[in-house]
Amino acid sequence: MSVGAFVCVGLASNGMTLAMNGLPHGPRTVPPVADDSVPRPRLLDRLDAGRETPLTLVAAPAGAGKTTLVAAWVRDGRPVGSVAWISLEGEGHGVDDLWALVAQALNGPRPRPRQRVDSSRGHIVNQLEGESEPVTLVFDDFQELGGAAAVADLEALLERTPSALRIVLISRRDPPLRLGRLRLAGRLTEIRGHDLAFTREETARLLSGGRFSLAQRDVDALWERTEGWVAGLRLAELTLRDHPRPPDFLRDFSGADGSVADYMLVEVLDQLPPRLRSFVLRTSLVDAVNGDLADALTDATGGAATLRRLTRDNAFLTPVEGTTGWFRYHPLLRDLLRVELRYERGHELGGLHRRAAEWLAKRGHTLPALRHAIRARAWDVGARVLARDWVELLTSGEIAAVRDLVDELEAESAAALPELTLACAAAAVEEADGAAAASLLRRAAEREAELPDARRADYRLALEALVLRHRLQHGDERFTLPDPPGAGGRPSTGRPDLEGLVQAERGLTGMWRGDRPSAVGALVAAVGAGESAGRPEIVALATAHLAQIDLHEGFVARAADRVAEALDDLERAGSTRTRVATALYATRGAIALLRNDLDLVQASVEKALASLVRLSGDGVFECERPTRTLLIPLRVRLLAAQGRLDAALGVLRFELDRDRPSLDANAQRSLEADEAMLLYALGERDTALARLEGRLADSPTAEVALALGRLRLAAGEHGEALRLAAVAGEPADAPGPLWTRIGALALRALACDGLADHEAAVDALERALDLAEPAGVLRPFVELGSGLQPLLVRRVQRGTAHRTLVDQIADQLDPSASAARAAASNGLPEPLSERELMVLRYLPTLMSNADIGHEIFISVNTVKSHLRQIYRKLDVTTRREAVERARRLHLLGPGRSAA
Repeated sequence: MSVGAFVCVGLASNGMTLAMNGLPHGPRTVPPVADDSVPRPRLLDRLDAGRETPLTLVAAPAGAGKTTLVAAWVRDGRPVGSVAWISLEGEGHGVDDLWALVAQALNGPRPRPRQRVDSSRGHIVNQLEGESEPVTLVFDDFQELGGAAAVADLEALLERTPSALRIVLISRRDPPLRLGRLRLAGRLTEIRGHDLAFTREETARLLSGGRFSLAQRDVDALWERTEGWVAGLRLAELTLRDHPRPPDFLRDFSGADGSVADYMLVEVLDQLPPRLRSFVLRTSLVDAVNGDLADALTDATGGAATLRRLTRDNAFLTPVEGTTGWFRYHPLLRDLLRVELRYERGHELGGLHRRAAEWLAKRGHTLPALRHAIRARAWDVGARVLARDWVELLTSGEIAAVRDLVDELEAESAAALPELTLACAAAAVEEADGAAAASLLRRAAEREAELPDARRADYRLALEALVLRHRLQHGDERFTLPDPPGAGGRPSTGRPDLEGLVQAERGLTGMWRGDRPSAVGALVAAVGAGESAGRPEIVALATAHLAQIDLHEGFVARAADRVAEALDDLERAGSTRTRVATALYATRGAIALLRNDLDLVQASVEKALASLVRLSGDGVFECERPTRTLLIPLRVRLLAAQGRLDAALGVLRFELDRDRPSLDANAQRSLEADEAMLLYALGERDTALARLEGRLADSPTAEVALALGRLRLAAGEHGEALRLAAVAGEPADAPGPLWTRIGALALRALACDGLADHEAAVDALERALDLAEPAGVLRPFVELGSGLQPLLVRRVQRGTAHRTLVDQIADQLDPSASAARAAASNGLPEPLSERELMVLRYLPTLMSNADIGHEIFISVNTVKSHLRQIYRKLDVTTRREAVERARRLHLLGPGRSAA
């Protein structure tokens, strides 16, 4: 057998054909690979790696591209030695068929007349053991191999695999081999359906060669719809070639599309026995199914075992990530199954939807229970679920998404409970639909009289929470509801979730009114109630606004701790598209801006906007005012820091004009100061100075005084800058936020330096560093520009307790210094990454690993991982040694090592 020859055997239904690829004997039977196929080096490399194990299994559903992948691997000449391709297409191949095909593949295309080919496994093993060249046997359609004897023979071969032999099995389902044993022994290479699925990039390459052009959003939509299933993408691509409007086709593309439906029917659904076909049709009704729900839908038992079997058989059923025992059908197959369910069992649909609704409602799956109740027209089930669970929908950000369902339930339900009206009001409030919310809230208040005394306390509490939120959204403090008949002392409620919700809204109202003690008390109570109710969304909402209060009052480190903890809770709860997430990401962005971490600011702003449940008609985001007063300047200052001054000014003016009536005086003055700074940077200096002087005369806030002081300093007016620094540091009404006090001291330092009062300058700078160090605040120093550099050098020469912070400020003011440290790192055998350099800067301090993680918003485990890499790259074993070595390499400035 010559090295590199591809020996190919095909078994068709009308008999056996044999050909030697590359020799003049018959047709080529290695399946052809289309010239326009998308290269998949990541998977070809996986097949190459399989040369190190006796068995490679390529197992995936129909149309996943299994055969095409292995054929491309063979076509490219990547296997070492000879390759025998054996197709088992058809049914019922037994042990004799199996080894006859292998024997003929190994002994040439046709035996001479009267020549007997020994096709026993033992003879073949002996023959292979005598081979000096590698041999790869590829079995295609292995699922068609029938009989336990054939499987047992193959397993025996795998137990005693000749060193020259490699076996590749291509199968739609897992073969009945002891795969777990092979896996543990390191004798198995696997390529599964999720590996074969096209990535976004591969999908884009597939579609880029057509006679049509698609926007990236259309490519992404098709990829998400098909989940990278190769046959689905190919069928869509073929249709797109001749479609007059590709975007319209993609919008309606589903598993019921003609070409996809035909393929799925033939290759999947028609392959199932009748009982299994009935099972998949009925269980396709729900988006996700477990064994117990499957039993309820099929009125049978054994659902869990059937689901596991379908998963093993790669029947387009996959486990739901993050769950145990839950499964889902591929979206395209689910589309087809639901069409077939309506066609074959339409008379059962109403009853199936009711069964699903009742099962899901009983187990607390509120949203899917509602959807099935409405499809079943089971108004009694839907109304009962919604009246019970609307608070959960509200706090998880889902009630606005099901507003149509809520409205339909109330309109159709004969048992239209007052709580159902309250849920409709909650949906309108969540959507910031002011007119509808006001009307529904009044109607809900009127219906309170219908309630028995036992339900009134909870009802009134929920109504108060919704009214408070409605007022905050629209700035309408005058909006009130009449007191209910006989209102007086309110009995305690048995609903801690409602207590938490109303306390959170009271806290937000207190924040907006500037009543800090009231706000903090209510928010702390909301945290306690949310924890008692087991509602992480309520806890996170209250925590987010406690963090905003901390941030304003200068407790930046505590705010960062609160945000990190709340985001962890929220992400675990899967509630990252809510107003709570918006508040948390906005707060995280504000902290990152103070630390001048612009990458994290950018990511936080993007996540804050992406987490919004709803955008208003003009594309403006809707969220609580305390969050809006963080998010608006955050977007403006990020654009300015990126040098996009015109864009920053445009965003600021748009938001200021839109929100001016609902912004408090301090928020307005802060944005107006930003506007003046942008005008000054854009060359409109006289206008900027005039506006700030006017605002300062009207209302001497710290932000306005600080902005004007910086502009006077830039103009060389050091005496006036010093006067304004005093105003910014000691405003007439109340102490400014931490960052303005730091900024005022830094401004004082530069002004004194300009007036040749160098002692006062270095003293003011050290006081600014004293305030900034605990919170890691850098931005007020960076905003003063490179003129601060000489003063920093003198402060270091005089001695400072904040050497690491000074190094960080110097790096921000002079990027070349940071680049020099990166270059020094590159002198190592393996350079430190940017994040490792960031962690390294904290090592001379006494901060713990947890403290470092909180500073830069990473987990303590990630810090430990970075430390291991730092120690390895610096060739040290302790923190002290790492600091000393880093100083010698000029990765850190000179100073004392960490204790």
